[in-house]
Amino acid sequence: MVMGKVGMKINVLFLVVLILGACSSSECKRQKNPNFFAEKTQNLPEFKKEKASKTGLGKGSTKWIFVYKPDGSKQCGMGAAVSPEAMSKELRDEGIKIKSMTKKSDGLMRIQVCGSDTGMINVFEIQESNLKSAEAIGFSALK
Repeated sequence: MVMGKVGMKINVLFLVVLILGACSSSECKRQKNPNFFAEKTQNLPEFKKEKASKTGLGKGSTKWIFVYKPDGSKQCGMGAAVSPEAMSKELRDEGIKIKSMTKKSDGLMRIQVCGSDTGMINVFEIQESNLKSAEAIGFSALK
């Protein structure tokens, strides 16, 4: 009986060592590269243009940033919120390519009064070369 418990402990210890050894030699320890897409596409012909285009596919424009704009919603349902999909039209009309979009809270404290802002914002991921165009139509860079 005593030998069975010792044998079981040795087996469990062996499994733990085996799992830790396998994890240290495989992909699970490697951190994913956040610039994977940028590195893989930087040598494509459309990324080698000398000047950044409005669509953001020009040279040096592979860095993505987040911009936002308040969604217009008011407390107590007094203002209609604009969805990220509807607001994305403003960016697309300027020729700005959007990688992702979402609705978030701005994280600031708000006074609880009907008709005041809710603090909800629509956040878009665009190429850094398009920041000036986005700012010109009311968007701000998300810090």
